[in-house]
Amino acid sequence: MTTIGLLLVTLAGVGTGTLAWPIKLMRRFQFEQFWFVGMLVGMLITPWLITLTSIPNALSVYAALDPALLAKSNVFAFSWGIANVLYALSVVRIGAALTGAILTGLGIAIGVVVPMVFKASGLFAEAPNWSSSAGAMVLVGVVIVLVGVVVVTVAGFGREKVMNKENRTSGGFTGGLLMSVIGGILSCGLSFAFVYSQGPIVEAMERQGGSATSANLAVWAVGLLGGVLVNVLYPAYLMTKKRSWHLLVDCPRDLILSAILGVQFIVSVVLMGRGMVFLGVLGASVGFGIQQVMQILGNQGVGFASGEWSGVSGTPLRQMYLAIVILILAVTIMASGNMMIDRRTENSVDPSSRQLQRAGAFVNLKEASNWLHRTKESHSNENYLSCVPNFLTQHFDPFNADWTQDLVSSHPAINPENGHLSLPTAPGLGLDLNVSVIKQHPYHVEAFLNINEEGWE
Repeated sequence: MTTIGLLLVTLAGVGTGTLAWPIKLMRRFQFEQFWFVGMLVGMLITPWLITLTSIPNALSVYAALDPALLAKSNVFAFSWGIANVLYALSVVRIGAALTGAILTGLGIAIGVVVPMVFKASGLFAEAPNWSSSAGAMVLVGVVIVLVGVVVVTVAGFGREKVMNKENRTSGGFTGGLLMSVIGGILSCGLSFAFVYSQGPIVEAMERQGGSATSANLAVWAVGLLGGVLVNVLYPAYLMTKKRSWHLLVDCPRDLILSAILGVQFIVSVVLMGRGMVFLGVLGASVGFGIQQVMQILGNQGVGFASGEWSGVSGTPLRQMYLAIVILILAVTIMASGNMMIDRRTENSVDPSSRQLQRAGAFVNLKEASNWLHRTKESHSNENYLSCVPNFLTQHFDPFNADWTQDLVSSHPAINPENGHLSLPTAPGLGLDLNVSVIKQHPYHVEAFLNINEEGWE
């Protein structure tokens, strides 16, 4: 699973890092045109189109979720949108190289450390603290990333000097520096929009029949709305100010390239989200860190491919090669920190995890109703865990309504003398389903126990 996660966040970083390639092929579109179309397609049209067509009654699922959860994810996405604007404003004041270094460095440091301090949702809630051995290893990787960012910045300055390009800036340097710092702090909002909301949303969407991928996309669909406010409305404002809306119709080639940019963006962020989950409890930190490093490398790759380094040799080029090596080393160290968690848990079993019911012979244990799955989970776990020598405890849910006793023919019984659950003795899972009772209680999106609701107990 870790290997898959590493591959996905790597592809995500390369995807976001190479978003500039369609821009370099455009003839007339400026920032406001290609960003308006790209983000409209990538942040709004594509995720919502797929979510609404792949998950039945997805809007009802959203409506049943805690509004505070959705608001939180959108605040994070909005902050990321603000960071994009601050980046553009900072570049004209202090230059692209310094702005990029500050934003990237602060973004990586905050985006990696915060989920280890303030636990995120879902499996990320079990992330080790930054002071743990795995957390410390990840922090070492972050420090090395920052070194690599500095070297990339120095190489960029050297390249500009060799090519006799003046770093034209306007406005106050102090103001630009402050904007870039604020932008760096806010730039990790895209990651936080996912990791701090994905647990409940993914669970609800999967319960509604969505696949793991479509449920992942559903997190982005609703969470990116806050980002749309900035990333679509700001370029719309610029086009209105410059009276350049007509270019959207006059340049169909650039319009298509902008749409491709948007599709590449949403594919990349979905890969990042899936990769984080595959990486496990540290995925929110390690996944974001690796994605950001690969984004930097992707940026440089587009620069080399488009001729930005043509004619540059000597110290700047060697510095860039050194930076690439440093960044790859940082990825290796962060991945090693994540693998420390894997090695620690590879010989243990989490019986409360629903992944037991999705594996092997249990793959067909889908819920016939919202209450039925608890009984089946207990039976499948008992069968599975009775064969696991290092098994310790089994979660047991006593909160089901009385009528759920009639759903199946057998129920786990607790021995009052030792607290042990009885093992089923009938063939298969040890129970039969009462279809007539199931039909009387069809699944409904709101029929679940919300332990976050006050007074649920």
